[in-house]
Amino acid sequence: MNEQETLQHLLQVESEAGALITAAQAEAERRHLEHETKERTLHEERYSQAAAELETTFKQEFQAIKAECEKQLVLYQQELDSLKVNQETFDACMKRFLFGI
Repeated sequence: MNEQETLQHLLQVESEAGALITAAQAEAERRHLEHETKERTLHEERYSQAAAELETTFKQEFQAIKAECEKQLVLYQQELDSLKVNQETFDACMKRFLFGI
């Protein structure tokens, strides 16, 4: 092999190496995008599922708290309704308060 053939061979090897590197970079990019898409889809599914579970839990707890509040209000109203109002004492108190009598 003479010098020219050797240089030609080295240039060919370099060209093939460059093509391999380009192909490897393209494959790596493809795999990366594929993995990213897969992970993004998986994340969105998990996020949606968790959000739905939290929403269900929130609605259940909200309804339980609302029912308890309504129950407490009914009991309080019943307690207020059962109190006897002393109108004369109230009127006297208001006269003193408002008019200083």
